[in-house]
Amino acid sequence: MKNIFWKQRCPQCKKTYTEVHKQPLGGMTTPPDKALLALQLLFEGNSIRSTQRIAGIDQNTIMKLLVVAGEKCEKLMDV
Repeated sequence: MKNIFWKQRCPQCKKTYTEVHKQPLGGMTTPPDKALLALQLLFEGNSIRSTQRIAGIDQNTIMKLLVVAGEKCEKLMDV
């Protein structure tokens, strides 16, 4: 997983700190709920174009999402 650092400011004391956020989709900016919906639609047998229309995600993004999901499944199966 790729880490992203967010600079935050405490509302009470006004001090700044960095917080690490992990990106479960490997750097993709697609919201996780939309990505999950797209994968569920594909698993149910929908085509990439129908998934694109229903989820509102570009077909190239869906293809990248499939690659990321496949790589994560491969790592899981290796364990």
